[in-house]
Amino acid sequence: MTIEKQEQEGVEESVKRDENNIEHLYFDRTPAKDWKLVDALIYYFDQNVPMDIVYDFTEKSLQTCAKVRSGKKNRCLDLLQELKAMRTMNQTLGTKTTPRAPLMALPAEASSSSALSSSDGPIEIKKNKKVFQFSKPISDQMLVINKPRIAEKDASRVKSTFEIFIASTPSTPTSAIITQEYNHNMDDQDVNECFKKLPKVQEFLMQAISGDYANFLDRVMFYNADDSHSKNDVQAINLLKYILIDYHANCEKPAYYTDANERTPYCEHIIPIFKYFSAVYKNLSFMWCEKGLEANKQLAVCLDDEQKKLMDGVGYSVKDKAERLVMECSGEVDGEHTEEDTLKLMEATSRCLKNEMGRYQSSSWNTFGARKVLAIQAINNTITLLSTKRVEGNKWAFVEQRSALIPRDWEDSIYWVKVVELLMKLNELLIEQEEVTQKLKKEHVGIIKVKPEDTIKNVLAKMNTK
Repeated sequence: MTIEKQEQEGVEESVKRDENNIEHLYFDRTPAKDWKLVDALIYYFDQNVPMDIVYDFTEKSLQTCAKVRSGKKNRCLDLLQELKAMRTMNQTLGTKTTPRAPLMALPAEASSSSALSSSDGPIEIKKNKKVFQFSKPISDQMLVINKPRIAEKDASRVKSTFEIFIASTPSTPTSAIITQEYNHNMDDQDVNECFKKLPKVQEFLMQAISGDYANFLDRVMFYNADDSHSKNDVQAINLLKYILIDYHANCEKPAYYTDANERTPYCEHIIPIFKYFSAVYKNLSFMWCEKGLEANKQLAVCLDDEQKKLMDGVGYSVKDKAERLVMECSGEVDGEHTEEDTLKLMEATSRCLKNEMGRYQSSSWNTFGARKVLAIQAINNTITLLSTKRVEGNKWAFVEQRSALIPRDWEDSIYWVKVVELLMKLNELLIEQEEVTQKLKKEHVGIIKVKPEDTIKNVLAKMNTK
């Protein structure tokens, strides 16, 4: 065997090993909105393999992604076509297969469609004392409003304690696992993964919001489930009936005669949804408006009065009486209050988890890694569902799960689809957490055996001695 062939086989074997390491997979660790073929090639070139193998590696990654992430299949297929064209052009140009060659060999046409150059920033034109700014359709400027947000300086300070992935951009450095979780959440949201499991409920909702508004209430009230509807169908339809009848009342009521404060829309449009959710699924019991956390009381020895903040809503798990969902209303204007409330939810959810550790000290540290405390942040007419859990590296992860616009008039009725998707996801998360609770309890009382070194109390003791 020649030396060249041995080296080539060695490189191929190295690539095979890297394929099993998710940290080396560009399309798993990068948000789909940021996928750029040139960046992917450069990313894989950093593994120091020849160009031909980099192309093969990228092609295989895209093919795998198209299979496992159905919501991004078309995007993957487009990139595969772009990769094929780029590869052909490189072969035509006779590019050498040496590391980092794509940086020199990419045609201008391919580069311009795949990556943003320094000239892609906004263009400013000054006329007299006025400044006009123009950005290209594809640019690094993406306006996301009415979503949870962390200021850059705050993210920098908290990154040693939190991994944060919300509103399409990670606010802090995140592990491949958390990035993949966020991407999976957004892919599922795009295709209404939770809602589509209930086709009868989809049928009811589309029937209700289709047609004239004049007959809307009748379509909701007189829909009857039959024997073909499952228990899950009936529960979700009952929930929707409560919500849609309340929505009809909101559409009918007179407009505010003056500017509403932040509490009024929250009380009229958001609280009822979760009150009805509690009535149907009976897994959460809510307390509303300026409610203190039990976790703060339990941790009172560590907190001063300024740290004992009140929440706009707290949902208690019916099974174990623990705080499972915390809610904050940031008002009608997306501004500084948004950032404050996002930090407040991070603080509250992590404290709830910290408090729960004390309840299950003899349970497994690994099992507790599956425990999540959920959060809802309401900003104007949009609600976002988030979760906090502990992750490796002695950190918390704060990750967006779903987001939805709450319709306030008939013209926005189609957005109930996304609200239902969020509520069905919330219910799935709560069912999952009830299973975690049962396992933690059984471990804590010794029904499920846990190695002494793996218990929460021993892991914490070991960390505190370092």
